[in-house]
Amino acid sequence: MKIIPESISDLPQHTYVEGTDYRQAPGIYLQGKMPIAINLRHQQLLDFPDWLCHLPTLRFLDISGNQLKQFPEEIGQLSQLQELLADENLLQELPSSIGTLSSLKVLSLDNNELKSLPEELGQLALKKLYIHHNQLNRFPNSLWQLRNLRVLSVGSNPTGNIGEEINQLQQLEELYLHDMMATRLPDSLGQLHRLHTLDIAHNQLHSLPESLGLLSNLRHFLYISNNKLSELPNSMRQLTQLQYLNLTDNQFSVLPDWLGDLSSLQELRLYNNQLRALPDSIGQLHELKELYLQNNSLEALPASMENLKQLQILELRRNKLQTWPNAFFGMSSLRSLDLRANRLSHIPKEWMALSQWEKLDLRWNRIDSVPVQWRDSSQRNRRLYI
Repeated sequence: MKIIPESISDLPQHTYVEGTDYRQAPGIYLQGKMPIAINLRHQQLLDFPDWLCHLPTLRFLDISGNQLKQFPEEIGQLSQLQELLADENLLQELPSSIGTLSSLKVLSLDNNELKSLPEELGQLALKKLYIHHNQLNRFPNSLWQLRNLRVLSVGSNPTGNIGEEINQLQQLEELYLHDMMATRLPDSLGQLHRLHTLDIAHNQLHSLPESLGLLSNLRHFLYISNNKLSELPNSMRQLTQLQYLNLTDNQFSVLPDWLGDLSSLQELRLYNNQLRALPDSIGQLHELKELYLQNNSLEALPASMENLKQLQILELRRNKLQTWPNAFFGMSSLRSLDLRANRLSHIPKEWMALSQWEKLDLRWNRIDSVPVQWRDSSQRNRRLYI
């Protein structure tokens, strides 16, 4: 049954101890008799309950998934509030009093209708700010005063290019700038030395700044998909800690020879480009576990790929391979191989003798006959599609 409380007494009560995840169930979480957290997520609320503003001990509030159009000015009275989650509402603006929430560390306003942010936002001591998917066409200058920010998510707003001022956010570890209609990135981006995750996908970038290679701690994710890139800055060869790189849906026809310098890569996504060949250095990616190359124009693979001993998933559908690459025989960990819609006419019988593979998809090729050994592949817990 939906909870639409008229007063605090209408809420289900839970006991709060340190570490309690108050987002799991609706209600009020009490420490003794003091309300510490309140979850009103997905409760069909049209207005912000007035009584919420009179809970001086409240530290956590989740009011996401409702139909709120505004916060009252009185929200600034919640001096102990540390987390405010209000995603998926209809908010169009924030009151200036939000700047008085001196204890606030996490503010999440994803998927609203915000057209502007108050300058008072810069008075906060935020560590995480999420304002993804709103209608912001500019950011207040005070945004760059949030010097304690660790996570900034501003993607899916029509703001265009980010200014050089972003270098003031020296504590940033995660930065999400996707789907902003950006045509360039600031050179100062390379000064954010703590970044381990960067998302600049779904923009209109034709080039990347050389300063990108200065992000020496970039190790978790680098998303550059869905842009208009045909080359990468040479400085990126310095990103030797990077584990995940996504370059899909761009305009690459060749990749740099230094690709193999990215020695920590575990997953590399290159599909939906115009690649005609791969550099020999790709065989130096000894930690690589997943490689996605579908929808390119590859006619062959470099022999060096036999050195990809950790590779488990290889996607090659919709390329132009005519002969079975010998490199496959060296991939001793390969479990899933997708070769759909190539130009293969022959598969070596030796491939069946390899014990590690679990899935092989050869549909939409030019294969006339199947070796007799392949007919009992299902008995070996393998999936073969021809």
